[in-house]
Amino acid sequence: MVERWLVEPDVAGSSPVSHPQPYSLTFTLKAVNLHPMNDGPERQKLQINEFGATPKSLSEVGTYLEDVSFNPFTHYFEFQVAIGRYPASAGDIRRLLEFPYEFLIHSHRGGLRIETGTEHHVSTDGGYLERAHGLRLHMYTHPLQSLVTTPSFSDVIVSDFADRRTQQVLAHPDGIMVYQAPVYNPVHQKPFMGDVRDLMYLYGKSIGVNLVGMGSGGKNIFDLCDREKVDIQRKFVEETKMIIREARWEEVDELAPILRVINLQDRISSDNPPPASILDTINFKRYGYGRRNFLKNFGGQIDMATYSAGQLSSNQRMRGRWRKFAITSLQDELASKALPDHYKKDLTMLLQAARALRVRLDTN
Repeated sequence: MVERWLVEPDVAGSSPVSHPQPYSLTFTLKAVNLHPMNDGPERQKLQINEFGATPKSLSEVGTYLEDVSFNPFTHYFEFQVAIGRYPASAGDIRRLLEFPYEFLIHSHRGGLRIETGTEHHVSTDGGYLERAHGLRLHMYTHPLQSLVTTPSFSDVIVSDFADRRTQQVLAHPDGIMVYQAPVYNPVHQKPFMGDVRDLMYLYGKSIGVNLVGMGSGGKNIFDLCDREKVDIQRKFVEETKMIIREARWEEVDELAPILRVINLQDRISSDNPPPASILDTINFKRYGYGRRNFLKNFGGQIDMATYSAGQLSSNQRMRGRWRKFAITSLQDELASKALPDHYKKDLTMLLQAARALRVRLDTN
């Protein structure tokens, strides 16, 4: 049995798509303090050739940056390397952790694009969340000076933006981890699909710690010491079955398959894959931010109503209100002018699924 967990909206009749993140009926802008995209003013991109020769490999990126002085809070570098010709080694990756800022690394045009971040974020530009979708690889680093050896809760939220086929990777002081968005609810002990902030809210409530900045009672995670924060984040990642594969830096044999993922030579499948979704049939690479999130919101909520757990199938009042809203919204979108055929096809599929829910689920 698959669970899509959510709680009653704070405002009766509030729109399920009132924010850009898919699925949740719990949060609007209340979790913005966890949104890992705002670390200060917009940074300026530095020109590589103004400071030296353009690096061709990840190893050369490390050498290049060792000889350059810049403020990562106001400026950044962006590199493109031909990973097929110049594969990265574990040493090349660990070397990046020696810098006092994070790195964002993702697949791009058959190679890797590497962007320097800030001390606590891979980017100050929310556009990097856009780039997390439809990629073969989405990777980032935590510096050696960091205590965080697991995806943070901000990273957990970002994991929800990635495509299911995207390999998400974290390089941290202890080693490298391949992971996915949460697929299991340890509180209800059921598989999970939905907005991860809903799961964080429920998980935090179960351990008496406020993880998402809403609700009352319990400790606030921001008031805990660093070690306590890391321990809670690690337990969440383990218990929600996010980890696909991990290895410590000294475990050469265990690192080998992960390096093949980073070098775009292979992928590692999860022993706990996410449940099937109506969204699996949609090619999101065709869409920009607005249309992609429109489809993901309604498709995700159709999943909530399809599976037997969750209030969109058990709460008749909420389900009826949402069903009416979904059908009207999808019809209005289909009535828009100059829609491409593939978008019409995907909208029609969701509309038909929403209408079918009325026949199957409305037993009152």
